[in-house]
Amino acid sequence: MLTKQPLLTLQQVSRSFTVGEQTVSVLDKISFTVNAGEMLAIMGASGSGKSTLMNLLGCLDRPTSGSYQIAGQDTAKASPEQLAALRRERFGFIFQRYHLLPQLTAWQNVALAACYADVPASVRQPQAQTLLTQLGLADRLHYRPAKLSGGQQQRVSIARALINGGQIILADEPTGALDSQSSELIMAILHQLHQQGHTIIIVTHDAKIAAQTQRVITLQDGRLRVDQTNIPERSLNTQETSTFLIQPPPAAASRWLAWANHSYEMLRMAWLTLITQKLRSSLTLLSLVIGIASVVSSIAVSHGLKESMLKDFRDFAANKMDIVPGKQRGDQTSTHRRSLTPCDLPILQQQPFIKTLSPVITSYSTLRSGHTTLQASVYGVNSSYFTIENVNLLQGSLLTPEQVANQAAVVVIDRELEQQLFPKQLPDQSSNLGKILLVGNIPLQIIGITEKPSFFGQSLVIWIPYTTATVKLLNRSHFSYIALFIQENYHSLSVEQAITELLTLHHGKKDFWVANFDQRLKIQQNIFKKLQRFLLLVALVTLAVGGLGIMNILLVSVSERVREIGIRLAIGARQRDIQQQFLLEAVVICALGGLGGIVLSLIIITLVQWLNPTWPITLTPTVIVSAVTGAHAIGLAAGYLPARRASQLDPVAALTIES
Repeated sequence: MLTKQPLLTLQQVSRSFTVGEQTVSVLDKISFTVNAGEMLAIMGASGSGKSTLMNLLGCLDRPTSGSYQIAGQDTAKASPEQLAALRRERFGFIFQRYHLLPQLTAWQNVALAACYADVPASVRQPQAQTLLTQLGLADRLHYRPAKLSGGQQQRVSIARALINGGQIILADEPTGALDSQSSELIMAILHQLHQQGHTIIIVTHDAKIAAQTQRVITLQDGRLRVDQTNIPERSLNTQETSTFLIQPPPAAASRWLAWANHSYEMLRMAWLTLITQKLRSSLTLLSLVIGIASVVSSIAVSHGLKESMLKDFRDFAANKMDIVPGKQRGDQTSTHRRSLTPCDLPILQQQPFIKTLSPVITSYSTLRSGHTTLQASVYGVNSSYFTIENVNLLQGSLLTPEQVANQAAVVVIDRELEQQLFPKQLPDQSSNLGKILLVGNIPLQIIGITEKPSFFGQSLVIWIPYTTATVKLLNRSHFSYIALFIQENYHSLSVEQAITELLTLHHGKKDFWVANFDQRLKIQQNIFKKLQRFLLLVALVTLAVGGLGIMNILLVSVSERVREIGIRLAIGARQRDIQQQFLLEAVVICALGGLGGIVLSLIIITLVQWLNPTWPITLTPTVIVSAVTGAHAIGLAAGYLPARRASQLDPVAALTIES
């Protein structure tokens, strides 16, 4: 005849702990079996080891030695994931302190255990609400634990123990914190569950509670002293019994759907946790928003600044070259300083790669008009100069070829100089065109007024025909430099090489050098790239500080939520569930930080654009996508260590932490 296999079997189970250099034995060679459908009590004084025994029975802890089998399965060889599965599928815990999560409602606390069993929301929500209704809590489904009495919280705990089946109910002092009326109600419910075939194990020090069970196991100093059958003082008739309908969860349609459902629930729980800690979440979020905004706005603003400055430089230097006397920059040899003369002009003008050119003679002179005396730079140029340097005319006319050929006594000034020469002129007075300006001792007639060229900075400047400067003002024939404007379809380096060979042959030696502004433009671009990298590096440091702040906050959160983690582990959460929970919290914070950072950067960019309307600031989709992607990456990186630490907490130690 076959003997029915016990549901639980303990053989010579011992459990000891190391405290400092000492080993403390809590359980010593405990052996007994529990059959399916039994209702038994484990009794003992404080320190007798009954709570430790319950932790071993519920797979929250492992024995130091001996064997513990559940339906023939040896738990010694079970992995943490397999132990979690046993807790989830076999056991239902009822704790003296209820151990409900404060941020969840009553039905959500019950459904949480089913969530870890991958039961779809469409099944677990009505099932949780049905259980609570059967337990007399139909009007408390949406109440959080803080608004429930002790007896109501314990009934929520019972419903949570039953949601996944609850084949074995482990009740740790289930009535210890309740009044007598609530205690009777909880015991009545446990008896009803026993009548329906559940195995009930009650850990208690109350002899009245133990007297209601079929069997009593008594511990003393970690040893099993008494294992006796008992005639329960309480029996239930059929009319007293309510049936708790526990339906097995349907098989998942696919692994992917189960994963998607589980991930969604973990994400929802992460969000609930964050919104229940609004101040901390907001401060953590703010640090990340500032970091991401600094990265995004620095990229956009530095790009706008670069394009604006390069535009100014292109307007000044595009397709432009200067031929400068001297073998190289800084050459002050007197003969070399006089190397460029009018004889060079016809040779250069014949070259097909030169669109136009202008000799330039510079000096510094005193300007007088009425009682106003100023010092200014004098530029002797020809009519092409203004095209080469992109100088815009506001009033009058620029120099003409005839005026240059005839050494005309004329001058062109800019608007800033005009305002300084004629400071008391009213807006309705006539134009200053035609007035006489003394340059040195030479009277010149003002024929044109231009915009202030940006490349002259704060210097005052006037332009006169270079022939006038050569003959009447400076009495010299050599040029300060020759400005060239080259054809668009010629490469600047090739032109530079051709000019060097041409003039070297003409002069018989190389006593000049060519300033290639296209090359300078490339240098400027490289400089701006380095500046952008520097600004980006500073912004990334800010972002990294934000990421470290998130990691620090989450680490603190782990230490503050140890008890919550213990509860989740006790009701069947796997280590990867806990890890996923904390990772998702970090990712949610960083995703919100990414969106907030983009909004803040748009505000910054709009403000900068308003202050500097000429800057072509744009926020490209690439930058936005990179910011959001980077935010998620930061979340994963910052959340990994806290998540790993949380997932490796010991369930027993976590549950003993007081909230």
